[in-house]
Amino acid sequence: MSEISPPEKCANILIVDDISLTRRQLSDILSESGYQVIQADSGVKALTLAIANQPQLIILDVVMPDMDGFQACRALKADPSLRDIPVIFISALDETSSKVKGFDAGGVDYIAKPFEKEEVLARVRTHLSIRQLQLSLELANTEMEDRVHKRTSELITKHEQLSNLFQQVRHAKIQWEQTMDCIDDIIMLVGEDGCLLRCNKALLQFAGIDSYKDLLGLDWLKLLASCGLHLGSLTSNSQELYHESSGRWFTVNWYNYADKNGAVIALHDMTTIKKVYEELGKAYDELKATHHRLVQQEKMASIGQLAAGVAHEINNPMGFISSNLETLGKYAERLRQFIAVQDEVLKGVSDPDAAEKLAESRKRLKIDYLLNDIPALVAESNDGAVRVRTIVQNLKGFSRTDLAEMEPASINDCLDRAISIAWNELKYKVTLEKDFGELPTVNCYPQQLGQVFLNLLVNAAHAIEQHGEIKVATRVEDGQVAISVSDSGCGIPEQNMDRIFEPFFTTKEIGTGTGLGLAISYEIIQSHGGTIDVESKVGRGTTFTVHLPIGNKE
Repeated sequence: MSEISPPEKCANILIVDDISLTRRQLSDILSESGYQVIQADSGVKALTLAIANQPQLIILDVVMPDMDGFQACRALKADPSLRDIPVIFISALDETSSKVKGFDAGGVDYIAKPFEKEEVLARVRTHLSIRQLQLSLELANTEMEDRVHKRTSELITKHEQLSNLFQQVRHAKIQWEQTMDCIDDIIMLVGEDGCLLRCNKALLQFAGIDSYKDLLGLDWLKLLASCGLHLGSLTSNSQELYHESSGRWFTVNWYNYADKNGAVIALHDMTTIKKVYEELGKAYDELKATHHRLVQQEKMASIGQLAAGVAHEINNPMGFISSNLETLGKYAERLRQFIAVQDEVLKGVSDPDAAEKLAESRKRLKIDYLLNDIPALVAESNDGAVRVRTIVQNLKGFSRTDLAEMEPASINDCLDRAISIAWNELKYKVTLEKDFGELPTVNCYPQQLGQVFLNLLVNAAHAIEQHGEIKVATRVEDGQVAISVSDSGCGIPEQNMDRIFEPFFTTKEIGTGTGLGLAISYEIIQSHGGTIDVESKVGRGTTFTVHLPIGNKE
């Protein structure tokens, strides 16, 4: 604030009176007190001097020629630069009406003539002080207004900045909420007490609630539990949960914030990924099974080709052997007949020595024994040749590659061929019993069924440790052909019953089984529209039963 000079010092006072004596008296009184005095003898001059000098106080006589004091005061107050200067009227008139008229004209005080020095100085000091205070107040008001205006401008600027910042924050909040609502994952913000502070739209949809207000403040664990998601103890920052009612899988993750007093909870739907993993796992298992099945089929095809070649190569010499054995039998019969005739002839010879020598040679060479044993040897050799031919025929039937389409076949014949092929595994420790019923032909792939029956027979033999029994039976049951292979072996433990048809599952020692035999057999029977069942008791044996539809479609 600017400093204001005290009223006793440097005050500029204008005295207006048409009487010089009055002006001089007032000038002396005021000058002695340190005031600066300006004098005017008329109202017109007073206006000119007031404009030029801007006095702090005007002492104005009421009665003057041309322009009286009241008129001069009104003229002063009409000028904006002079209107605030205090005016004290002086006059010999002491009527109340004159004072009122002076106050109406704009005066602030009234001094009556003749006047006293002390009164004049007191009134001058009073109004100078009032003016001084008024100026100070005006200056303070101006400064205050400036400060208020400046502060108001600053506040308005701050308000605009805060409004812009608020709008930005509000816009960012709306964008963030919209972003969170577009996420399929469930997002929750919880406080130290575990109550919900914020969440996204996914939680509303999952919980089946329409309003955010109905969720805020709820315990998030209890809320999820009410929706069917029960979290265990929170020992780690991630858990996997299954929502039984919807069949969905979720991964729950939580992250601490605010000095670990709160947490952000995220539930990610893993259902699609789980299904993809499961499908990939199944596809991988199927691929492995298919690969091994193809390898097995290639092996079987190779074995079949080898067996067919071996059978063909064996068949040719076996034809020679059979033919020669038959011829040898005929030759032996002729020799026997010739020796019988020779004996008759020798009986008529009279030389006893010669007869005795022949009899001795015949006994020493065991001619009679040879003549009796040769037919038996030839018969046994013929039986062996027939058996070899049978085995060769079975090999040729087993090794035959299946056609693209099914064909009618005898199940009993398929079993006989499989038994013949597997006989080397069976003959040393198995008593085989066949109970074949009369069966109609079945549309099938004979070689594939032969592979199934061979697997069942070999497995039955492997289940018998030292010596046991295997029974193969066929029947017609409920419009289907039923084939059962029973053994008296060790049986299958109950915990393995559900897994015996799984690819690569085996209880055999490493190197003795691949775990594919029953899996492939199961698929073959299914491709024929049939079923394969198993019954087993540990220590008592196992029975596999295959059912094939008689009217299997080609």
